[in-house]
Amino acid sequence: MQTRDITARARAYTNAQRKIKEIQEKMADIKAELVAELTARETEELSAGGFTIRNTSVDSERFDTKVFKEKNPGIYETYLILSQSQRFTIT
Repeated sequence: MQTRDITARARAYTNAQRKIKEIQEKMADIKAELVAELTARETEELSAGGFTIRNTSVDSERFDTKVFKEKNPGIYETYLILSQSQRFTIT
């Protein structure tokens, strides 16, 4: 690939990222409006035009690694594993 091709692809990539961000912001605004409507109606579920819109609380349990590490550092270190990932960025 030539430098101009790489530049064009990088530009296309960053433009796509910008569009995604704009769409995500629009989605967040719409979600906030819908949540506000559910709240105003004092309901967790609403049906409209074939859509069912829900805003429900979900409980989940998670392991508190921070407290475990503080109270059991030796055990924590024994089971600690290294993981690698790749991070792709264009700035």
